[in-house]
Amino acid sequence: MLTIPGLEIEVARECSSIRSSLMLIVTTLVLAHLFLRSWWRKVVLVAAAIPLSVAKNGLRIFTIGELGTRVDPGFLNGKFHHNGGIVFFAISVAAVVMVLWILRRTESQMRRQHPLPLPE
Repeated sequence: MLTIPGLEIEVARECSSIRSSLMLIVTTLVLAHLFLRSWWRKVVLVAAAIPLSVAKNGLRIFTIGELGTRVDPGFLNGKFHHNGGIVFFAISVAAVVMVLWILRRTESQMRRQHPLPLPE
């Protein structure tokens, strides 16, 4: 139950965002495997997906609640409520890609500073 001044919202079990959160973790695992070399950077990227998933769900609930209380109560049961999850998933994937970009930059900088010795 969420209580916003003037509105009480019950988040249904099917709206818990568990499937979206698992999909974000799986997507992050694939991106880490494809684009990062060091194991600890992969762990950092996947670990970053967990709080991003929580933030994504919080942002979705906040946005729908605010739109429902300040703009039109129809947002609480409308199309955006039922089909808008992809928008927030895309925002979270964009955040993961930003973290990935930072990790790749630091990885390539480290390789330039400390190149591997060539075999003889």
